[in-house]
Amino acid sequence: MNLAVIAVLIVVALLVGISINGFIQRREQQAAERRHRVAQHRASVRDGQDMLELGKELPLEPHVRAILCNYIQLHLQAMRAIDANADGLVANEQWLTQQRQAISQKGADPATKLSLPSQSEELTTLRTQLHRLTEFVARLRQEKRLDGGQVVLAFKSLARLRLRCDVEGHIKLGQLAVLNQQVNLAKQYFKYAYDRLVQENVSDSYVQEQLATLDQLMAELRGDAGADTAMQEATDQTEKAVEKNQDELFAPKKKW
Repeated sequence: MNLAVIAVLIVVALLVGISINGFIQRREQQAAERRHRVAQHRASVRDGQDMLELGKELPLEPHVRAILCNYIQLHLQAMRAIDANADGLVANEQWLTQQRQAISQKGADPATKLSLPSQSEELTTLRTQLHRLTEFVARLRQEKRLDGGQVVLAFKSLARLRLRCDVEGHIKLGQLAVLNQQVNLAKQYFKYAYDRLVQENVSDSYVQEQLATLDQLMAELRGDAGADTAMQEATDQTEKAVEKNQDELFAPKKKW
């Protein structure tokens, strides 16, 4: 009898131990899954923050910054729903509040605040930054929790800013090349800007304005090149005439 009781107790203890161990494992697994999900949302928050930082010195429209803030907020809310005590959650929420306040106070004026570099390498860096930002916003169209209309509006705004950067940036480099008497290099810059414009809607007023500017710059460039050629030809003719006179002057005297 005692052996039977002892056996039963042992079996019960084993079952209880197995149940407790299983419960602990499930809790650990659930905690690990929560940490993984929080880490994914935290990574998305960092991506959004990186994009805001990337556009810090760019004349972004307020709605571009706002859509990035909305994206960050979605992932912060998801983090809070999973773990209200997640590391950095409160600090990131406070940071986001400050960003929204800055957007409402500062705003932006893309028509006057686009600062274009005077070096080709710097322009390439700027174009790369804008490309990354535009591609990121384009991917936000897949996020159903965001306002699709606002995302499209932000994307179009960035695409317009990229066009300005490409066109006006290369025009500026071309003008600097002209000042440095690098005619062929200037032609390359102007041609890039022209080709970039014709890829857009040519009836657009901005496109028409920039095309007219390029036509004028190219005409001036052709005129300068023509003047240089004419001057060189005149110089060559003068040098030939001088050489001819010298040849005649120092030629052997004819005997009559």
